[in-house]
Amino acid sequence: DLTIKNRSYIIKTFIIDYIVSFILTLLYIFYTSRTFYIFDILKVIVISILISLLLFYFFYYFDALIIMPGIRKKKELQNKKQIEFWNKMKEKGFDKVKFYNNFNYDLRRLFYSDKYKDIIDYDIIDYNIFELEEKNDKNFVFINIDIRIVRFNDGKITSSIMNKDYKLVYSPIEKELKGGVNLIKCHNCGASINVLDNECSYCGSRHNYYQEWYLED
Repeated sequence: DLTIKNRSYIIKTFIIDYIVSFILTLLYIFYTSRTFYIFDILKVIVISILISLLLFYFFYYFDALIIMPGIRKKKELQNKKQIEFWNKMKEKGFDKVKFYNNFNYDLRRLFYSDKYKDIIDYDIIDYNIFELEEKNDKNFVFINIDIRIVRFNDGKITSSIMNKDYKLVYSPIEKELKGGVNLIKCHNCGASINVLDNECSYCGSRHNYYQEWYLED
C-alpha cells in the first residue's frame, strides 16, 4: 500500500506507461500511415499521452503486482534477520519492550526539541535493519527505519517519508546507597549522581532513572 501510494512510484509508473504507449503508437502510425513527417511524430506524442492517461489506472496496479513478489521476498528476509537479532538480544538478557520504549522516548524527545522546531508529528512506518555490536565493553544497536515526518512551515503542513539511521547505546542502571542517598552511576563518565537528577553534574550527560537504552546524539 505504501509502495504504490509513494509519489516516486507513481512518477516512475507513468514514465514506464508512457514509453510502452509511445512504442505501440509509433509502430501503429508508422505501419498504417502513408507518410511519416513531423505531423505524424506529433500525433505519436499526443496519442501516447492520451493512451497513458487512459491506461494509467490499469498499469498502476498491474505494475504493483509485478513488483510485489520482490518486495514480499525482501520483507521476508528482513523479518528473518530481525528474528535472529531479537533472539541474540534475548540471549544477552535485553528486554524487547523496554528497548522499543526507550527508543521511541528518545526519538520523541529529539523531534520535539528546539533542534526541530518545525516538526509537529511523526510516525515510524517500518523498522528495516537492526544490528547489535559490542565495543569497549558496551553494547550498541544500529537501527534503520522508514519514518514519516510532518512539518509546519509558513502556514503550510507538509509530510515526507525519510529513511533514517540511528544508534543506541546500552547503559544499565547501577544503583548504590551512599550516605542515606540513592545514587546511580553516570553511563558516560561513571560518576555517582542522585537518582532524582536528570543529568550528570560532572559531564552533563542526560539521565533517566527508568531508561536503559540511550539514543546517541
